[in-house]
Amino acid sequence: MSTDFGHEINAIAAMVEPPDIEVHPEAIAIATQSLGEIDDKYGSESENPLSFHNAGHTLGMTRRVVRLTNLLYPFIPPKYQEGIYDLGIVGGSTHDWEQGLGPSANEQASSEYAAAQVEAEGGPLNSDLFKTRLDLGIQATAVQFAEGGELVQAQLQRGKPDPFKFIMGFGDINGIAMEGPFRMTKDATNLYYEITQDPTVLGLLQFLADQEVFLSRRLGDWRMKADIAYHFPDSINEVYGAMHNAYHKNIVAAHGLALLLGQSPELEATLGAVVNTSAEVLDRSLLGDVVTKVVRRHVRMG
Repeated sequence: MSTDFGHEINAIAAMVEPPDIEVHPEAIAIATQSLGEIDDKYGSESENPLSFHNAGHTLGMTRRVVRLTNLLYPFIPPKYQEGIYDLGIVGGSTHDWEQGLGPSANEQASSEYAAAQVEAEGGPLNSDLFKTRLDLGIQATAVQFAEGGELVQAQLQRGKPDPFKFIMGFGDINGIAMEGPFRMTKDATNLYYEITQDPTVLGLLQFLADQEVFLSRRLGDWRMKADIAYHFPDSINEVYGAMHNAYHKNIVAAHGLALLLGQSPELEATLGAVVNTSAEVLDRSLLGDVVTKVVRRHVRMG
């Protein structure tokens, strides 16, 4: 990958909206270093390429964390505002540094890596409070599947409330809500090819259609409401209203797209021709973009 991670992280830092806040250079350095290492471990030219949990996902997560922090900043108590953008850039860029140990163990190893980098950089970020909040924020991204396939972040309501934990948890698994329906086709495709040993085009199409179940829960997500109540006890309605206004329409659109794909068996032949050809010349992390182009064309023609 030819991505200039330093440039990308500086651009993300420039997204910070409160005029009196500037991201510390130590956070920029840690994020840049982490992304380079993630690309070395899981990029297309690595020994263990991953189509989803790679530097591209990590950059996207870090952007979403900053955007969500901007949205919720007015509702974050002052004691939690301190350092929250530095936490977001360091936490977002390191939360998936390890992907070889399994759920929860990955987050633990990633958290330990992040703390070590903070200590190595020194400076104002190297405090017990910063590292504790960083650890809990990264741990909050750990997921497990409950009965019926429901995705649960069990660490999100453990320990003391901290809006940073909510932001990390939401930013990691809710790219669709924050970025729209075609984020679903891109991410679901890349995730399918990462977790499926013998992928098929029919299996991919079914996996895309199955996102309807995940998204139907997001349309009236009691877990999200409970998480807001836990981490924003003094601003529950305001935070929920802000997030509903910003993201609900994206979930509705993505849900509708998933339903459409489940009713479009004719897409199998088109996807097959494109995906099978592309898979011969592209690394798998780019297949999500390829599939999204096909789906966009199908939606326009339908």
